[in-house]
Amino acid sequence: MSEESGPHPRITRLRLAGFRSIGEAELELRPINVLIGPNGSGKSNLVGFFRMLSHMMTREPRLQEYVGRTGGASALLTDGPAATPQLSAELVLRTEKGANEYAFRLFHAAPDRLVFAEERFRYLPEDHPPEERKWFQIEAAGRTEPQIQRIGEEGNRTARVIHGLLGRCKVFQFHDTSPQARIRQYCPAHDNHYLREDGANLAAFLLRMAGEHPAHYREVIANLRTILPFFDDFELEPEASGAIMLKWREQGADTLFAAHQASDGMLRAMALVALLCQPAEWLPGVVIIDEPELGLHPGALDRIADLAATASRDCQILMATQSPDLLATFEAEDILIAERQGRHSHFRRVGEDELEQWLGDYSAEGEG
Repeated sequence: MSEESGPHPRITRLRLAGFRSIGEAELELRPINVLIGPNGSGKSNLVGFFRMLSHMMTREPRLQEYVGRTGGASALLTDGPAATPQLSAELVLRTEKGANEYAFRLFHAAPDRLVFAEERFRYLPEDHPPEERKWFQIEAAGRTEPQIQRIGEEGNRTARVIHGLLGRCKVFQFHDTSPQARIRQYCPAHDNHYLREDGANLAAFLLRMAGEHPAHYREVIANLRTILPFFDDFELEPEASGAIMLKWREQGADTLFAAHQASDGMLRAMALVALLCQPAEWLPGVVIIDEPELGLHPGALDRIADLAATASRDCQILMATQSPDLLATFEAEDILIAERQGRHSHFRRVGEDELEQWLGDYSAEGEG
């Protein structure tokens, strides 16, 4: 059986094949992982896999919704279904008592969708070699959505642990700060259970934090005052309709500012700080942040890196970036390099000296 207690279960290994530019890759994952590489190296494709996984593990699985939104199965399989008719993944999720393994294969089917060829899992206690534990094979062939949640609900503890962690794997991307972006609009004040991946309910989320965890809310304010010295505090008052918009006051001014007046970088800083300063029990199990550096000055980026390092004590973090400035806070062992070799993406960790050399070459290429 599996073990549900213990500090912070996390993904320690991922084997992935046939997903977009990732023809075949194996990654060892740490509590915090900073993925860096140039455009086209495969960072976004790795983030995309975790987004697909998140859709698969929702309470009502949404794999087919993800496939449809991303252009169909042909767009997800490496070089298309003629070259790569299936994709596969195997994840190792470790607790203090052992490892839970989950694997699946998806193959191309008409009309341009992905269906399951295989889905399996097993539990490996620390004191047992892998060959002594057999896989639990789920009857998955031809199904359009994963079945591991159902197996867990029927009483299998290993399935419940695996789905419990992977279901709390969330991708955050605060790219859209256009005038029409949801983060700039009103949202229902009751939409506050978790921070949405685009920050759409940031005001409602902060309102709940201020009421239930004022110390964490004060931490948000203190960090924002460091990043934005003119910032004073949020003004979080729902309208009579029950809707709320992000509003704040600035030091030395009586004016009440609203989301439509914020710069892109200011909005992203607010969302990132709220995400990383929330109470430990609110955090997703795995937090993936795509390009946190967008619109932030180096000092703000240093603060975000520090907050991410602190949050990684309570959840696992993966950040994908093009910015060498984000790396200063982290050890070489925390950094994953993404590179394109021919048609395929590859990921590797290097020692401190080799990383320094790689970053020098990377920065020189960016300046060229």
